[in-house]
Amino acid sequence: MQSAVNIYRLQQIQRLLMTLIVGEGTYLLERSEEDDDIEVLLVMANLMVEEMADTLRYVGYLDSPEAIKEYVHMLFVLDTGFQVRYVNNTVHTLLGQESDALLGASFSDLLTADSLSGWQLIARDLLYKDNYHGTHDLSIKVLGELTKRCTFAFSTVSIAEWPVSFILVTTFETSLSSLFIENRIKALLGSGDLRSRAKANPPFKLSNEKDVRIIQSVRDCILQNISQPLPGLRVLAHEFGTNEHKLKNGFKQLYGTSVYRFLTQERLKRASMLLQNTSLPVKGIAQMIGFKNMSHFSKAFKKQYGVAPMALRK
Repeated sequence: MQSAVNIYRLQQIQRLLMTLIVGEGTYLLERSEEDDDIEVLLVMANLMVEEMADTLRYVGYLDSPEAIKEYVHMLFVLDTGFQVRYVNNTVHTLLGQESDALLGASFSDLLTADSLSGWQLIARDLLYKDNYHGTHDLSIKVLGELTKRCTFAFSTVSIAEWPVSFILVTTFETSLSSLFIENRIKALLGSGDLRSRAKANPPFKLSNEKDVRIIQSVRDCILQNISQPLPGLRVLAHEFGTNEHKLKNGFKQLYGTSVYRFLTQERLKRASMLLQNTSLPVKGIAQMIGFKNMSHFSKAFKKQYGVAPMALRK
């Protein structure tokens, strides 16, 4: 018989999946101190939500670049003591809290525990650097013990005629004008095609917490060495104490793509960011992220984003 704690954890996972199904946005669950099958399920649910969000964004981008629209999602105004002085309506809706609970609160109180160390560094820069502007990934708490990972833009605002300075904090969302992805998913669910595929190709069973952590470590290693060549899967697996079969199939199960495809996607993400936010030459960017062949880089970039690198920059 399940304990009350485990029942609650399973209910939270169910709630997370329901928010995804009904299209309420991408939320995440905070990890617990437990080391059991439910915690493995929680980790996999979080990973699935993150990967589905990325997949929908990129598939939509490939379908039609003009269909992508970015808009300000959440807006916070902080004083120089980092207390919340204003929020837009989206913040109320997303966090599930009223104005009285948000206004006057410390911004750090809205963040998850794993984001606090990063926030301390940001707060220091906001205080001591003139005209600071930066973007950082942080997780914010949502009512019901969910979390949401966001890219926050922080800017100090000083106006000569005003007696005080303030800090502007914004997040952005990507919207798809086309609904072709949603319609395709509905068609697949209704056709029974997914069920027949599942029977023909039963999924690899990754149920061991240790194996999940190994594969997460492989992913982290790839991200930390994004510009370096990736060794063969057998060598890579042995370096992390597993085998090629577990690495290949487990990585696909957790992240929805192959190890090498993941590396390419992450390299192209960084290239896109550098193209849009720096004046570095395209060839230099390609080399920085690990592409030795400029033609290969351009071809891969256009396949991923639907436009050539220089066209995106323009």
